[in-house]
Amino acid sequence: MVYLFALPPKVEVVEDPSTGSATITWYESSLQWRTSNRTILALNSPPWHQIGVRPFAWDYFELEWAHLRLAVARGVTVTQRTGPPGREQNVPIGWNALDPKRYPQVHLHRCQDEGLLGDPDETLDWYSIIGQPQRIEKEKFLLSLTSNDDAIEDWKKQQKAVQVTPGENAVTFQQIDGFAKVDVTLSNPGNPSAYCYDVRPEEWMEELKEHEFIDVDPSSTVIRIVHTRDVKIRLRAHEDQKDALIVEACEVSRLSDVPPQGAALGKADFPHLRFRRHAIDELIPSNRQPWVIALFELAINFIPVVGVVYDLGQLAYAAATGKTFFGYNVSEEELLLMGITTAIGLGVSAAGVRSLRKIVQGTRLEAATEDATLSQIRRIADAGYVEAVGHLPPRQWDDLLSAFDRHLRDPIAFPLPKLVDKFTNVVNDAYLVAVERRVMRKVFKPDFTGFRDADLAAAYNRYLQPKLRKKLPALDPASWAKKANRGLPKQLLRRALGDEFVEVINRAERADVLPRRLTKKHIDAYDFLVARGVEDYGTLRNLRNNLKNKVPDVGKIFEIDHLLEQRFWRNNPNLTTAFDEKGLGMAFVVPKNPAVSREMFIMAGGQRIRYVHNVKTNMLKELIPNGAETLVTVQEMWDAHVHVLRSLGTHESLIKGRLVKDFRLMAKQLGQSLDTRFPRPGAMRHTGGWPRFVEDPTTGAWTRL
Repeated sequence: MVYLFALPPKVEVVEDPSTGSATITWYESSLQWRTSNRTILALNSPPWHQIGVRPFAWDYFELEWAHLRLAVARGVTVTQRTGPPGREQNVPIGWNALDPKRYPQVHLHRCQDEGLLGDPDETLDWYSIIGQPQRIEKEKFLLSLTSNDDAIEDWKKQQKAVQVTPGENAVTFQQIDGFAKVDVTLSNPGNPSAYCYDVRPEEWMEELKEHEFIDVDPSSTVIRIVHTRDVKIRLRAHEDQKDALIVEACEVSRLSDVPPQGAALGKADFPHLRFRRHAIDELIPSNRQPWVIALFELAINFIPVVGVVYDLGQLAYAAATGKTFFGYNVSEEELLLMGITTAIGLGVSAAGVRSLRKIVQGTRLEAATEDATLSQIRRIADAGYVEAVGHLPPRQWDDLLSAFDRHLRDPIAFPLPKLVDKFTNVVNDAYLVAVERRVMRKVFKPDFTGFRDADLAAAYNRYLQPKLRKKLPALDPASWAKKANRGLPKQLLRRALGDEFVEVINRAERADVLPRRLTKKHIDAYDFLVARGVEDYGTLRNLRNNLKNKVPDVGKIFEIDHLLEQRFWRNNPNLTTAFDEKGLGMAFVVPKNPAVSREMFIMAGGQRIRYVHNVKTNMLKELIPNGAETLVTVQEMWDAHVHVLRSLGTHESLIKGRLVKDFRLMAKQLGQSLDTRFPRPGAMRHTGGWPRFVEDPTTGAWTRL
């Protein structure tokens, strides 16, 4: 009867970092997994120790139907097979050709910046990885009153604003009045592919005038795109303004030839790139109206509140319909309204929810207020946001409910932009206080080596390039941002972090949100400690502490990892030994996190990277969950540790040495035998005989199947 409320996970992950391969398998029935229908995602990339990062992240949840989300780096190959065991079919990535109610909907996003993939132990921040709509525009022009010609010229300049809307495997550029639209898509999402883009309302136009075109329309906006072969570009333009968007594209043959997203694609920075003007693929006749998108009037790119509401709208719509988040049949305006509806439902009291349901009764927003929808969204939405709205005073929610009611009753008298402003004023401060760390990660990349915002990234690259060419010292992104006291960078930082953005960054530095940049001293300290090989934890700790006089922050760059994880000693009541597993356990020095590992690879080469602690911990947890230590034998503990360590590229001499003594001591204490030969990789899969474990959510007790 335990299985009625305690089910094993539906998703199994098998990783082999040494070869760069991984398999993610979803089972329709987790109890009858041997005969269950399944969806298998096979991933292949270069070995992790060669690229310095775990090149994928995933999560699984159920909103009406099952959803399996996977974000991968540029160079990862992904294939999908679906069907009964032994009869799986190769199908395109995404919806398969079989019954969608019996198989998960697969969302694959090929991340163009691998630094956004995050740590293995972190919750997948799907929408932050994909990015949110962004409006890029030249600074506002004042209308001239001296002549009609001047006024028209200024009006044309204001039309240069472009909305950039990222998707799972695409990005769309929309001219502000809908006269032109550019779709950049991946023709085969499973194949390695890369692109980067740069939108410069003015700078590229000057280059066009100087080098290529003389008669270009000054109101045009130039978009530059560098891409590999599998990336397709489609330009639609209205006959009345067919040059509203000018696309310059450069196709390259290798992934490594595509600059990182955020790079300024000027001819001075990348003189080897040969851009060609992309022809118009579809010309819309002048007798048809352009497709005006209301999203521009809504300023969806406000950070952080409106972007989060947009995310909540997608979740609410998915919960109500089961459709893909980016394939919805609903307008952007309706989606934003659904997000506001959901946000209110997450924050108000039970009485407030009842009032909200009366307000939206009979509308498409009604589904966003259902208990099942709210509970599902609360489970997978940003926890910091849910916490923030939950602590707002009731009076503020009553005020917001009133404004929401006013808009639905008379959207002309109280338009959506006013409602958005009202919502922002109510929620913004509380949200910023609760999730300032997340706000920082919206501005900076997770490893803080650059910026997520394309304009900030381009501005920083313009500062950085001459420094690199002349081999001069340069400020790191956070230090550079604090000195941004004029122009567009200052405006963007103020919009993202508030007027006191310098103090926000300072607080992040004091809280160690911003990591230290690696120096030669760090590398030398790492080499010194690694040269000790596998050593007892106490000795390595003393050596590390002695280094703090020369390298004070060495403990924030590297950590000491027990090869035999301490939980296998501490969580087993049958072990009564007086052995000091912390002080005397065998350990090794490893990078603090994937960001450090990645930077070590860039600075010093992959041979210096052994593994990252939380990657090892995560892989061990997949084989033997935390709390299930008493259900396995010492032999199985040994097999799991050895398999993971070998997969992460740890030299066999480190495993065969003193680590064996710890396992033999444990085997002796438990009266068990131990064979220290290395296990076959196939034996570590469930299909090869590795056991499965299930947790009872009411008691936390684990059972071995």
